Amino acid sequence: MRKPDALISFHYTGASRKIQGWGGQAGKEYLYGECHRIIGKMCRNRWKSGEKKQSMWKTFALAFCLLLSLRPEAACGRKKNSEQHELEIKVVTEEAIPEELMSLIEKNKKTPFRLTFADQGKLYLAEGYGEQKTTGYSVEVDRLCETQETVYIHTGLLGPEKGEEKKEIATYPYVVVELEETEKNIRFE
Repeated sequence: MRKPDALISFHYTGASRKIQGWGGQAGKEYLYGECHRIIGKMCRNRWKSGEKKQSMWKTFALAFCLLLSLRPEAACGRKKNSEQHELEIKVVTEEAIPEELMSLIEKNKKTPFRLTFADQGKLYLAEGYGEQKTTGYSVEVDRLCETQETVYIHTGLLGPEKGEEKKEIATYPYVVVELEETEKNIRFE
């Protein structure tokens, strides 16, 4: 196996598992194998415990969908082609967000939103997940890539870690990513 590119994580909350692997092709193969191993173990345990067939079919359907989502050509939501490449993810701090964009975020933060904003040769992509009832939530940019016509961004909401102290205060997690301004279509996934 070749040297890994970067550490990546895969969370499967249904089985309370967290799998860490390495980025790049080697990492995808590693994660695919680990998920296959864990799902197989879950199915064997359920079979031994005598669960009903209907429940087993749900597990097999979930396993099938999970394995499909990890196939190597699934990056950026489409089959890879020579014209598609990853972009550098530059998350903007709250202080560096343009004033006008910040006011749009404040206006829309109570409900999930997706915004694009161009200013001085920069393009800002913002995604928020609306009101969360406690502290401890954050937004992670999973991937950012482009083709000749489209820029794809995929984010995910991360909940509080197990055992993390959280307060019953409403929070509004969001993320803003900065790119060079482009005329390409923007697709949030």
